[in-house]
Amino acid sequence: ISDIPTVFKQVNEKLSKMEVTDGATIVLATVTPTLVSVAHLGDARAIVVKSDGSSYPLTFDHKPTERSELDVLKEARAFVASGRLSSHLAVSRALGDFLIDGVSRMPDLTTYNIKENDSWLVLACDGVFDVLENNEIAKIISQVDDVNEAACLIRNTAYSKGSQDNISAIVVDIVLK
Repeated sequence: ISDIPTVFKQVNEKLSKMEVTDGATIVLATVTPTLVSVAHLGDARAIVVKSDGSSYPLTFDHKPTERSELDVLKEARAFVASGRLSSHLAVSRALGDFLIDGVSRMPDLTTYNIKENDSWLVLACDGVFDVLENNEIAKIISQVDDVNEAACLIRNTAYSKGSQDNISAIVVDIVLK
């Protein structure tokens, strides 16, 4: 996971050379039998769902209104208006988005030791989290035993709650064996 910042930098360089002006948030994870490592930019999230139906966040949204992000934006001489970076972007970190001043492309990296009461790792985009809280997702999927069914439940619930954004979810079984 320590190589991820370099990979993100290379992706951004290629996107810039291709003159891609759009951007994207990203969350990715590597999972071993005892460890989850996560990298993310923006407001896609990773959460651990526990066997009791609770959740534990592995990521925190990179919103331009968050204190830690505001400090970085100030150093970059960027501005936030109406809760958005340069009045346009709802996140302060992303791949791409080269036309918006102040966007950081440095991912946060998190390493988490899997515990006895952990059941699932959920990776999902902001279209899910626009309408569902972490603990709601945990409650929804703690009733099923299959990762595919869990991911479909997340997607379908976000859709039924009226999400207007992209909806994607991946669920991984992380029960210690």
